[in-house]
Amino acid sequence: MSESSKTVVEHCPYCRQERHVIEIAQDSYSDSSDPEYAFTNEAHFLKCNTCRGYYLKVGHSNEHDFDHDVLPDGSWEMIYPFRYSFVPGEALRPYPVWIERLRVEERIFHEDLLDIYKALDAELFRLAAMGIRSLFEKVAHQIGISRDKNFQEILSELQKKEIITAEDKSALEVLLEGGHAATHRDWSPDISDLVVLLDIFEEFIYSSFFKSADNAEKLSQRKALKAKLPPHPRSNKKLQ
Repeated sequence: MSESSKTVVEHCPYCRQERHVIEIAQDSYSDSSDPEYAFTNEAHFLKCNTCRGYYLKVGHSNEHDFDHDVLPDGSWEMIYPFRYSFVPGEALRPYPVWIERLRVEERIFHEDLLDIYKALDAELFRLAAMGIRSLFEKVAHQIGISRDKNFQEILSELQKKEIITAEDKSALEVLLEGGHAATHRDWSPDISDLVVLLDIFEEFIYSSFFKSADNAEKLSQRKALKAKLPPHPRSNKKLQ
């Protein structure tokens, strides 16, 4: 086993994106004793420089999984690519950019949202759809919508409070109908369905907790920039 540490760029399953990580150790093993099946396994023990999480990157290559590479002289070279997997498993969807703000400001919703992503990564798509619908209702109550209202009344109230637009309301109706179908009508969504539902839901959470503050900050920055700009020079032309 090699233990010479080096920094490389790799996907981090915790951060859900490419990061600079430290390769703490790596090892490999090859076996060609079976005349019908030669293979190589390798493992890399990694530590993310951002989240400090430890994980494994595991690779496998064998003689029955091959491709060809074209050399400069036009000839072909046989290659045996490594197929990699991660432990814990590679995430199916990156976190939204505001996920850390949610952890700091609305911790309980941060934990609930992480559970939805965990269900997604485990390919429990139906469970994830149910969780999205349930968390939507929980967030709506937190931002002031009465608990005695049904889903359609919640959407109408959110629009009245200008937390969502008419277009947002239409999208959230799809989200709620998807959650209802998964819960009560035996609907089994696939990964593409969950991507649509999460796009809608992440936008709703952002609108609920961060959009107003971000818009106010942007407006303040624009006003500050405008105040810094030099005035227009006065015209020297005399009025006729």
